[in-house]
Formats: sequence, structure tokens, C-alpha cells
Amino acid sequence: MSGFSADWLALREPYDHRARALAAIPGLGADDDPAPPHTATSGPLRLVDLGCGSGSNLRYLGPRLGGVQHWRLLDNDPQLLARLQPRLHDWAASLPARFDEPSAGHFEIEAPGLRITAVAQLVELGANAALPDLRPGECVTASALLDLVSARWLDTLIDACVAGSHPLLWALSYDGRVEWAPHDRLDAFVHARFDQHQRGDKGFGPALGPAAASHALERLSPRATTLLSRRSDWVLGPRDREIQQSLVNDWQRAASEVAPEHREDIDEWARRRHAFIEAGSSHLTVGHLDLAAGFSR
Repeated sequence: MSGFSADWLALREPYDHRARALAAIPGLGADDDPAPPHTATSGPLRLVDLGCGSGSNLRYLGPRLGGVQHWRLLDNDPQLLARLQPRLHDWAASLPARFDEPSAGHFEIEAPGLRITAVAQLVELGANAALPDLRPGECVTASALLDLVSARWLDTLIDACVAGSHPLLWALSYDGRVEWAPHDRLDAFVHARFDQHQRGDKGFGPALGPAAASHALERLSPRATTLLSRRSDWVLGPRDREIQQSLVNDWQRAASEVAPEHREDIDEWARRRHAFIEAGSSHLTVGHLDLAAGFSR
């Protein structure tokens, strides 16, 4: 699996949370309304977070779902998992909530109306590994993962969700929509090379890239009893300077890897885009899709 730096995940988290459009578990709430709290008498809501990174998905969903929850946080990057404890500790303090780590990799977070237990696990996620076991009653969640995986890997995951009637909630899949303002003559050229790079192998086989969300919807549509999809776009403006700069640098690097013969033009594009950002005139929309599905038992 292609890794991401903890700094990048921290930078994008507020934009991810601002953009997300779904926070319901199909089968537990109506449409995309918040699901009812999960009380100790009804048992905890169980979730497995694939590619959890430093825990952004839990920080978003936890308070919105409320009640009693148990999370399995799975990732193959030990450096990101090492960031879970301080990130969850600081987040709990901001709620405010009680935070405890009774043993390494086991976390407890408690506030009025919310009780979360979580366990972090280092697991192999990728083309050469078996799909992580899904336990009875678990909801399968992921954030910014689908566009990294192959069609084969995603189909296997969908088959497992259907077979075990595991509801799913997958957020922030890049869907290929990008719009810059002001326009630059090379925007479309760089965008096309970036999308080409996104379809490269990220550890799961040839990645679906911008086709991931549509692929998932096509596979889920005839099999899910509930299927929701909502746009969850990043909408960035002059105040969002740092993340725009980071995206320009990432796209410059990706496009240059795909088309090294055009490196000079791509570098000039990046310089012009950085100038717009520094001038406070740059706007950027990056298209994402949230989707959720439930299955009959």
C-alpha cells in the first residue's frame, strides 16, 4: 500500500471533515440522517476502519454516531499507527472527553452520550495479503482509500460485505473532478497526467483512481438494499494556501513521473499556480464522493 505522511494527513483532516457528506450507518438510521445512539443495552456499534492512518475517520464519525462504539483500526504503516495515541489524546481533550490507554494500542474515550473503545492493529493491506477478517455485525468503514485499490481488491471487499451483511460507509473517494480558478492553459494537461499516475499500482494492483467510486456504485447497486452517495468535494479558496501549495507540488511530481519529457512545461505550470496562490487569487475544487450501503440479512 502506498503510504502517506502523517503531516499530509494532519493537513488534510479539517478539509476532509468539512467536505464529508454522510455520517449514517445504513440499517441503523433513515436515509442519511444520523443513526440513533448505541446504548450499552443494545450492545456497541462495531466498526472496522481499513487504512485508518492516524484516526481521522474515528474522529469524524465517533461524535456523530454517538452512543457505545467499538472500533478496530487497521493499517499497514507502523509510523501512522504510532501517531494514533497522541492524536486521539489531543482530540479527546478538545471535546472534552476522558481518554485512557489501558494497554498499548487499546484506547478508551468517554464523554456524555459517547463511549468508544478502540484497538489499533498493524495488518498487511494490499494485493499480496488476504482481506482482513470481518467480524459479525461490523460496519466496514474507510476514508480516502478506494481510489488507491484495484478493481479486483475492491470487488473482493464488496463480496465479503454482501456475504456477511456488513454495512459500509466509504468516504472521500477522489472521482476525477478538478476545477482551478484562475484557469491555466496547462491545467487539463497536468490533470490528465495526474489521473494517469493515480491509476498506477499503490500496493493493491493497478489502482482504480478516479473511477473507484463509480466502480463501487456499479457493483453495489444490484446487491445493496440501501445505497447512498453524496458529493464530498474539497472547495478551497485563498485562505487555504498551505493545502493548495501541497496539492500543486504533489500533482507536479506525479505528472512529471508520468511524462518526464514534459517536465519543463509542468514545472512552469506549477510556478504559475504557486503565483496565483501567493497572490490570494487561487480557488480549487477537488471532487470526492461518499457512499454508504446496507444489505439484507
